[in-house]
Formats: sequence, C-alpha cells, structure tokens
Amino acid sequence: MQMKDRTRAMFAEELENMLANKPLNKIRVIDICRKCGATPPTFYYHFHDKYDLAAWIYLRDIASVLGDRKPDYSPDRIAASLRLMEKKKIFYQKVFADDSQNSVTKYYMTYIIRMVKDVMMASAKAEPTGYQMLEAKHHSYGILGLLKEWINGETDISAEELAEFYFEHTPQFLKDAFRRYSFRSSEILSNAGRQTP
Repeated sequence: MQMKDRTRAMFAEELENMLANKPLNKIRVIDICRKCGATPPTFYYHFHDKYDLAAWIYLRDIASVLGDRKPDYSPDRIAASLRLMEKKKIFYQKVFADDSQNSVTKYYMTYIIRMVKDVMMASAKAEPTGYQMLEAKHHSYGILGLLKEWINGETDISAEELAEFYFEHTPQFLKDAFRRYSFRSSEILSNAGRQTP
C-alpha cells in the first residue's frame, strides 16, 4: 500500500471509530486529525472535508467488491456489497442519516450517475439517452431508499433477497452494459470529491 493510501486509510479508520459514538455532524476534522496525530493540512491534502472522507470509505467498499474483477453483474455480486455494508452497519447508518449539504447520499447519487455514463460509453460506445438517464436515476433513487431502510433494519429481508430484487428491477440496458464492463478500483476511488454529475 502506498503512503498516500495508508494516510487515507488512517483517517478512514479513525472516522469509522468516532462514528461508533457520535453522529457525523458532531465530528470535526480537527478531532479526526488529533486522534490520528496528523495536521489539518495533511487531511485537506487528501480530502475536501469529512463528507468527502465518508464518501471515500463508501467508494473503497464498493471497489473492494466490484473493482479489478471480470465483469459480473449478478445478484451474487450485489449481495457481496450489501453484506460488506451490513458488517459496517453503524458506519452506514450514521452517514446515511446525515442530510447536510455535502452528504454521502449526494456523493452516492453523483457516483451512480457518473458510473452509468462511464459504463454506457465503455460498453455501448454511446452516451445514455435522456430517457435512459431518467430510468437510471429512478432506479438509483429507489435503490438508495431501500438501502437506507434495510441498513436501519426497517426492511426484514436478507442481503440476498434485497440483491435479487435490485437485480430484477435494474433496467435491461444497464444490466447489459454492466455485464460487459470491468470496474477498476482506481477509477471507482477517483470519484471521491466529485460532487456534481
């Protein structure tokens, strides 16, 4: 692991530890830095703010499941990402509960929209149409809503059942594109800090 990645991982680990005891809006960057023995300039070299750090953790988790593998858009792959989120339930409950200006929810939607465009360009050699983007956004908002309910224990189904539901309700053009696309971890992680679709 490179020094840059180790530093990011250090901040990520500390934020996850702090979220076990307090909400995201009560955590300050200076507190994260103190716990890590780092300076704020070091933090801001790597992240715009604590929300960017939280988004990077989310993207790192996604990269660990999707990145650097052969194309495989399937309920099993979706379930693997859900099981990882379930293991880090407290973290995801806290970050999804935060609805501030730079919330992880906004990062999530921005990432999904960028991903759809990238996947379509790479696999279909064409930008998605306006209608396809509406379908993708509709699907993504639904996924996010169900994910928040599930991670908060408001939906009594397993990760596998939710993954199957996600898969079955993915628009066909996205299924086809995802089945041909190889996600690279470095590309997934490069989306941290990119807030506008």
